[in-house]
Amino acid sequence: QRATPPGFLRSVSTGWTYFALESFLDEVAHRTGKDPVEFRLSMLKAVGPNKSEVPMAIGGADRIAAVIKKAAQITDFHKKHGKMGPGRGIGLAATTHFRDTPTWTCGVVELSVDKSTGEIQVHKITTVMDLGQAVNMDGAKSQCEGGTLFGLSLALYEKATMHNGNLDQTNFDTYFPLRISQAPEVDIHIIST
Repeated sequence: QRATPPGFLRSVSTGWTYFALESFLDEVAHRTGKDPVEFRLSMLKAVGPNKSEVPMAIGGADRIAAVIKKAAQITDFHKKHGKMGPGRGIGLAATTHFRDTPTWTCGVVELSVDKSTGEIQVHKITTVMDLGQAVNMDGAKSQCEGGTLFGLSLALYEKATMHNGNLDQTNFDTYFPLRISQAPEVDIHIIST
């Protein structure tokens, strides 16, 4: 019996952990009747270990809070959340890699779901990042756009299945990442600090 071949996401952090955390925060906000943006912001205070005094990460929780506020403002999140009609929605998630890593990110996704088939169509993704001082803004935006689409591809399209210890997907005729025709509008905003 062969072991499952390992593979690694192109990331410096644990994306699956943040997915679980942000999903849980949304569930708690929903269950308690709180606005998902305000619920997150209420927990983000730059004090103690969340102040992040490492030279590149000064500001810590205040910087992720600023990114969340900017994303909500750019997307009219509060006007749209819960008011987009049947089968349509908007969601927000935010992350920082670690307390001392100088990258704070917030993504807002607008989508629809066909209730009869379960098919998801993402219409727009807005990503706001504070990555410190961007030396090459075009390069930074390109990387953010690529990372955004890569994440969407992982969430909705990519999968690997196995039988008898072997991967079923051996090439792009059986492995289906996001195609250009499936890519939604992507709007990238970088806060330069």
